[in-house]
Amino acid sequence: MFMVLGLTGMVGFVVCLVVFIISLIRKKSKKPSAIGMVVCFALFFVGLALTPPAPEKTAVEKEPAPIITESTDFESEAPSSSVMPSETITPVSTADDSQSAESSSPSEPSKPFEPTEPTETQPTEVSETVFTLDDEIIPGLKAADIKLNLVKWGLKEASSKKSEGSDDISYISSVVDSETGADLSYFIMTNSALNVKYATFSIINLAAISEEDFLNIATGYLGYCATVPFDGAEPEKSKQWIEDNIKKCNEAGKIETLNVGNVEFSLYGTGNSSRYLEIKPIKNNPQQSSSEN
Repeated sequence: MFMVLGLTGMVGFVVCLVVFIISLIRKKSKKPSAIGMVVCFALFFVGLALTPPAPEKTAVEKEPAPIITESTDFESEAPSSSVMPSETITPVSTADDSQSAESSSPSEPSKPFEPTEPTETQPTEVSETVFTLDDEIIPGLKAADIKLNLVKWGLKEASSKKSEGSDDISYISSVVDSETGADLSYFIMTNSALNVKYATFSIINLAAISEEDFLNIATGYLGYCATVPFDGAEPEKSKQWIEDNIKKCNEAGKIETLNVGNVEFSLYGTGNSSRYLEIKPIKNNPQQSSSEN
């Protein structure tokens, strides 16, 4: 309001000054315009004096802060289209490795069976073995001991198959020798704790190779299978027993047997066509020293 009063006084002063000059030129009375100039000047001075000073601008008002556009971590770290990962992962094919294992002739391992030691990620299953009767399983023999060692002969590690009506688990695997055409296989039966109840190893002369060649590969394969690790095992003796008796099993119904600790080995076959080795626990008999029949 006081600012309006000052502006009015200033405008009135200018008007009166113009009238005063005109009166001076026309030589008329200059008193009214002079009084008006004094009054208007007084109004201007009063309005100027009473008008409050304008507030000083703060630093923020004088210099507005620049606008900062925030970007999210996703926008700042988003990879360009040239380095985007592919949408799918291409699996590494192992078909060539598996085919080469089947097609190549298995070389006879020089060492007997090696017991498999469970890693930190594999259950030891020792606690479950305690509740199994000794005469129902081969003591100390696990299915993995057989499966993993026979991979050396070209037999794939068999997958488990649950038996109907029981907790027993079976494993079956076979391979054809590319050089001789003989079929090598094994069958394992275990309880739920994977303790072996019995195992059967076989070799069948599918290609009708000579008796000498057949007996050589049968001796090597079954002799290696006879070295399975179990409590009280005698691998060298069991392997030698196979070599000494492989030729005797040339008639149906003729069986050669060997007891090692609490385990019985049975060797049988027919002529020049097949040989079988069965390993099972001796039931209801105390542990006895090794003997040959």
